[in-house]
Amino acid sequence: WYLGKVSYTEAFVRVAAQLGGGLISFPLYHAISNAMDLEPFGGPEFNIPDDTKHATEAFLSEYVATMLLMFTIYILNWEMNFGTYHYLIKQSLTAIAIRSLIEGFPTAGPAMNPMLATAWDVFGVGSTFEYPSDFQHYFVYWIAPWMAAIT
Repeated sequence: WYLGKVSYTEAFVRVAAQLGGGLISFPLYHAISNAMDLEPFGGPEFNIPDDTKHATEAFLSEYVATMLLMFTIYILNWEMNFGTYHYLIKQSLTAIAIRSLIEGFPTAGPAMNPMLATAWDVFGVGSTFEYPSDFQHYFVYWIAPWMAAIT
């Protein structure tokens, strides 16, 4: 919506659809992975019971990683033009940037995506399949990315 490309309603629907898609597809792929005896999924994880005093560090890590990803996506999508192979080059450079950010900011994962962090916490950690009950999860994986996106 900031660039005039998407309305607030469409942005809300896209975010809700992404969360819904993650909450539906993650357990499906998790079951397939287990049935085929594949390596278990990995995801962003901040060990909250052991690291309550490091929530600020995890927040800053997630914030900076998400902000850098937003700048990268903006530059690659709206400022640069790679001609005929724009989509292929843009996607490759975005994937490289995401991998670099994951390696460069390991404190909180990082998820750089609230849906990914929440779906991972619900289905990938433990076997209770319930939403996180601690504030630190939402502080690190929801508030930090939203603040970074606004920046």
